[in-house]
Amino acid sequence: MGVNRNLPLAYCPDKYDDWGTIRFAPDEIGRQWHALKVSLPTRDEAVLSKHRVNGTDPCEEFGRFIVTAVNNHAALVMALQRLQHNFNLLLAGKPVRDVAETEAEVRAALSAASASETGKEG
Repeated sequence: MGVNRNLPLAYCPDKYDDWGTIRFAPDEIGRQWHALKVSLPTRDEAVLSKHRVNGTDPCEEFGRFIVTAVNNHAALVMALQRLQHNFNLLLAGKPVRDVAETEAEVRAALSAASASETGKEG
């Protein structure tokens, strides 16, 4: 079987996923394969027990960071490339006709990344 590269990634999308589980988007028949697993930040059983009691996930912050970075990478890179292109035109004294469009792209990419990071992804 080849490497599955279905994006976007999702953090613990299955209610039975263990802490730190990151999965690919569903494939053509609905399976969500494991993409990777974030390691526990501690082995201290007292700390882990508190997470179990509180229903919290010690891996969630870093896991969601990874998901956000991967899912938004292409849009952020494209927005930065457009910004660099316009900046180079400006430095060369050439007209920059699409500054507002570029700003909108950058803002949209950052907004999507922020929404994804806070768990408001669609």
